[in-house]
Amino acid sequence: MAGGAKARAGRSAEVDAFLNERKHPLGAEVQGLRLAILGANPRIVERVKWNAPSFGFDDDRVTFNLRSDDHLMLVFHTGAKPKRSAKRPQVADPSGLIKWLDPGRGVVKLTPAEAKAKRADVARLAAAWILATS
Repeated sequence: MAGGAKARAGRSAEVDAFLNERKHPLGAEVQGLRLAILGANPRIVERVKWNAPSFGFDDDRVTFNLRSDDHLMLVFHTGAKPKRSAKRPQVADPSGLIKWLDPGRGVVKLTPAEAKAKRADVARLAAAWILATS
């Protein structure tokens, strides 16, 4: 990911330590989504960005927003320096999870139950977004 040594694909000790210290009330759901996203494509790497786990190949593309204690939010974006375009990257979302804020940014907001039930859908969507925007 941008800004440092080339990350190794998969689970990061940095993110493990961050989540252990953070002790988010929905920590189990965060871990479940995190591992599902990492498992969706072997090239996906993670790091802490904007005070939360963030995923991509070489730059951040999907980042948790952990400000709420009663729901989880994932932000789908085009990197630290957004690529402004009138066209949204083509990513299938048959589950209808993503809510678009602009062509290069969308959010997925999940209750704890949805985070468990829709884990595979979120992982597929995240992997597709990372691939389409990298």
